[in-house]
Amino acid sequence: MDMIIIVTGTPGVGKTVFAKELARLLEWRYVDLNDLLIKLNLIEGYDAYRKAYIIDTNNAWDSIKDYLLSKNSIVDSHIAQDIIPRKYVHLCIVLRCEPNELVRRLKAKSYNSEKIRENVQAEILDVIYADALSRYGSDRVISVDVTKGVLNKAIEIYQYIRRGVTPLSDNVNWLTEENFRKFFMD
Repeated sequence: MDMIIIVTGTPGVGKTVFAKELARLLEWRYVDLNDLLIKLNLIEGYDAYRKAYIIDTNNAWDSIKDYLLSKNSIVDSHIAQDIIPRKYVHLCIVLRCEPNELVRRLKAKSYNSEKIRENVQAEILDVIYADALSRYGSDRVISVDVTKGVLNKAIEIYQYIRRGVTPLSDNVNWLTEENFRKFFMD
């Protein structure tokens, strides 16, 4: 069985750049999970408010399992932990980004203010990280701060993986009084 490494995190943190670079360095297949699921029509509908497809997470794994397990894969998605079972995941890398920098990145992607607020709040509250820990456990999940750059962190993680060593998590805590006042209080 080939290995799966998941790269996940709040939208806008840099998952795609990180995952593509890690896949290139490891010479593994890069998989944009969301695109794959949409191409396979594993959708239940469309959320017009969030401007996003609603993925059929109940049937997704059975439809993509053979493909993902056929070759070492770097899987890029903020919903991978809702689909891929623990026993198939070698490592889950949760990318983290300081809230003010995340706002800048999301504005550059033309996100509206409501979507920016929702994603920054999720980042501050560790939503994706908590989901990943719940699904895969602390032995398979690491938190990586990519605030100061995505590519350099991909290279750093690659060097650990190449040596057969599990990277240590970065110490990330965005839940400060300042961030709470700025992003949660109207």
